[in-house]
Amino acid sequence: LPYHLLKRLYDYSEHKRKPSIIGIGTSRGCPYNCGFCYVEMVHKRKWRAMSAGRVIAEIRNILRYFKPDIIIANDDYFFSSIQRAREIAQKIIDEKIGIKWSGGMRFDSAVRLDDESWALFKRSGLVNPNFGGESGSTELLKLINKNITVEQMEKTVSCLAKYDFLVYANYMLGLPAERLSDIMKTFDLIRSLSAKNKNFFAGLSIYTPYPGTPLYLTALASGLKPPTELKGWADYQYNSVKNLPWLNPKIKSVIRTASLF
Repeated sequence: LPYHLLKRLYDYSEHKRKPSIIGIGTSRGCPYNCGFCYVEMVHKRKWRAMSAGRVIAEIRNILRYFKPDIIIANDDYFFSSIQRAREIAQKIIDEKIGIKWSGGMRFDSAVRLDDESWALFKRSGLVNPNFGGESGSTELLKLINKNITVEQMEKTVSCLAKYDFLVYANYMLGLPAERLSDIMKTFDLIRSLSAKNKNFFAGLSIYTPYPGTPLYLTALASGLKPPTELKGWADYQYNSVKNLPWLNPKIKSVIRTASLF
């Protein structure tokens, strides 16, 4: 990226925060088809990636202009190819680049990784593998076609405790057909994972129905009234219970309060 074209370079970064962050894109798309996600419509479930060598060149370019505490791969699914991720990690080590980095992974992939791979990622500077857990309810995980299990989440988070990673997982509230008992299962799972790993932390987001996503028709059938004109979408808010007419007042209150944390 031609960072030199920016007149006030640091105004376009998260370099002022601590830890300071610079993002990098190393791939596009994802082969999976989670019900809330845009990749089916936009990327046709295809994953297109830079080579390991190109990623290293992009990292070196970032380091010409910034000295971030962490470089974050903002890919849809950085670890789609474990082999490519290993190659990138090995090059970071071999070329003595000396960075800390973060990238997104799936629990069903992470649970199959051996100690050698995790140790390699640790040596290369991986500090924060992050995941989409989405729900503690098996029924809702099936509804959104996530293809992961609560058991995989528990096993992965427990395994990663010995590597001292900062392990992050995001969970989603307000899905169609979600009951208060499902929300409590998610909260219970977060507490359980936190007990298994002192470096585990979770984020809570509110489901946002997007046109073209697999779950959008379900949202319509559940009472969603989308804008009737293009300009109406300018006021369509991300991460808001206002989009979710199927929630009763009590569940809305719980979700709204929980998302603040």
